[in-house]
Amino acid sequence: MAYQQIYHQQQQQLQQQLQSFWWNQCQEIEKVTDFKIHSLPFPRIKKIMKADEDARMISAEAPVVFARACEMFILLGRYCS
Repeated sequence: MAYQQIYHQQQQQLQQQLQSFWWNQCQEIEKVTDFKIHSLPFPRIKKIMKADEDARMISAEAPVVFARACEMFILLGRYCS
């Protein structure tokens, strides 16, 4: 019984941490004024996007959004490990 309580508490704590993580990410995105600044190399992101044969035309906004999504994926991986 005690193990179930500990497990349940850990699950609740993890859920709260994830909610806090995503809330912080949303707040950070809303504060951004310069979308051109990224921690990942922009040319490499474009190269990865162009590797898909079906992607002939890539809008200017797509690499910016993709870069932010990659950054969030990396942060979430670090956060959950």
